[in-house]
Amino acid sequence: MRRNCGKTFHKQYQRTAHLPAEAQLATVAVARTATQVRLSGYDRPFVAPAAAATHPANLEAARSLLPPGDQWAIHSWQTSSNNTEEGREVAAAIIHGTAKAVSDGSFKDQHGTAAFILQGATKNDTVQGVNTVPGDPTEQSAYRSELAGVSGILAALHCICTVHDITEGKVTIGFDGEQALKSVSKDEEPSPSDPDEDLISDIRRKVEKSPLTVAWKWIRGHQDDKVPEAGLDEWALLNIRMDTNAKRHWRATSTYTPPNHRFSDEKITFYFEGRKLSRMSPKLLYNLVYEPRIQAWSKKRHELSESNWRQIHWKASGQALRGVPMGTQRWFTKHATRHCAVGRMELRRKHQDHSDCPRCGETNETTIHLLRCRDERALEQWDLSMEQLKKGMNATETSPKIFTAVVNRLTAWHNNVQPAPIDFVGHPNLRAAILEQDDIGWHPFLLGMISQKFAAVQATYYLRTGKKKTGLRWLVALIKKLWDISWDMWQQRNDINHNTMTPRKIQELAGLHLEVNAQFERGTAGLPLSEHHWLQDQELILSLPMDRLKLWMQSITLQTDRARRAALLREQQLFRNWLIQP
Repeated sequence: MRRNCGKTFHKQYQRTAHLPAEAQLATVAVARTATQVRLSGYDRPFVAPAAAATHPANLEAARSLLPPGDQWAIHSWQTSSNNTEEGREVAAAIIHGTAKAVSDGSFKDQHGTAAFILQGATKNDTVQGVNTVPGDPTEQSAYRSELAGVSGILAALHCICTVHDITEGKVTIGFDGEQALKSVSKDEEPSPSDPDEDLISDIRRKVEKSPLTVAWKWIRGHQDDKVPEAGLDEWALLNIRMDTNAKRHWRATSTYTPPNHRFSDEKITFYFEGRKLSRMSPKLLYNLVYEPRIQAWSKKRHELSESNWRQIHWKASGQALRGVPMGTQRWFTKHATRHCAVGRMELRRKHQDHSDCPRCGETNETTIHLLRCRDERALEQWDLSMEQLKKGMNATETSPKIFTAVVNRLTAWHNNVQPAPIDFVGHPNLRAAILEQDDIGWHPFLLGMISQKFAAVQATYYLRTGKKKTGLRWLVALIKKLWDISWDMWQQRNDINHNTMTPRKIQELAGLHLEVNAQFERGTAGLPLSEHHWLQDQELILSLPMDRLKLWMQSITLQTDRARRAALLREQQLFRNWLIQP
């Protein structure tokens, strides 16, 4: 229709197969001519009645009806051969309160998977499946994989309850992640800063919404390592079975990148620059905001390429830093960023008027010079520190080949010469580690920026020699010993600077002696009579330590300035008196 004016409309006899989205219910009166209608009332926009929800006929249909944020929880699943009626036996066990559900996760190389199983009255009545854990690769963990297994169980339970119209029942869920079990079953709400808070809150709300009563059970993991399977209970056997399934699914999906999306019952969702986060904490937010800037600065400062940055074992460096006292952490941060109080920085900060090294006297002392100083005392300290490093590497049962290579490269770097050739025959992995570190640099090595390949080579050595140790722990201990070298050199440098006569101090003392001799040549001129005792014994004054000699010079200067000001005041007063004479 076309509006004429006011509430009158003119028929245009145009028909449409579908109502426009903005159509509204209306009451009209038809005029006698049948070509006009009059609007007498209208209602809210017309909404077509929703089609009645179809009841899923089977489990796969029920799975397809899951919210988009939950369909990941069942990547694939199957029922046992006895379960011909879409989980009927499992549904019966749920209604009778005897149903069991077990899950386990697998995690490696920033990729996680999980497997789950629901069992009815007998071990042949099962529904089982697998999933791939969603989320950012940097936030994946074994803990998150355990939680993903629980999500798979809850999704499968929802589908079974939907298909079989279950409104009441009970299920016992068991898995071997003790901390994960506490997180999903405790009374208090998780904190937004808790690890994997997104998945935990989603699980807890699904449990609250479920018509079922959920009981939780912790299962000791990997019991088959110590006890034959014949001696294990049903829970342990199901856990072992799911561990195998999760690992199999990990191998099948190791190249797959899972989505990072919101879960349907997630309480609060956090995003940073379009990327969904699994939790939110001040520390995490600080890292997200400042890490790119710090990374860019560090690459420039230490001349690292993007590939160098990825090759460094940052996890080991972080663990090592957290394992030393807070005072050492503060000092090392200054040292690694080249901002500790060496000569160059002290001159820049105007704490002194030179940048000389207190040991050898070389100008422009830097943190690199601190380690490479050619003064005999510095060389002796380097040798002592290297001996301590060797003892430390022996104590951690370092591979002899790594031991030789590290000492070889550090000695060459300290002496600023080409390293002696090393025989790598039969040790291609060590050769790759050394060449990669050559590219990263050996000064960064001293700062804890070490190639990940070293940990792998050492782990292989431990495995070959039957040692139950890890390459990561070995690398953390090595980094701490390397930091001890820098700390010892720093302490020795400061001891010389504050407690011995450095070349700069000798030069400064000679200048003070010249000033003293010049003052004695001037005599008591300019000094008040009460201060003449300062110039009684020239030899005694010249024999004073430098700090007392500085005080003596300051006293002479102070008294001379005071006498000069007093004389000036007297002259000003005489001139004032002359001006005001009558």
